[in-house]
Amino acid sequence: MKNKQPILLAEPTTKYQVKVWCPFCSKYHYHGMVDGSRVAHCDKKTNSPFIESGYYIKLK
Repeated sequence: MKNKQPILLAEPTTKYQVKVWCPFCSKYHYHGMVDGSRVAHCDKKTNSPFIESGYYIKLK
């Protein structure tokens, strides 16, 4: 089954952490360093569609 979540490119920040740019929050969200599905860290007041769908991060 193909993943229907939006894909965001992740950039390493430390040995264990990556950041992804959120176009709805206009800021970076930080996650552990591994490709995969994530729960969005978006603030509800942004009305980001990522809040419901989450997103898939892909390491650069």
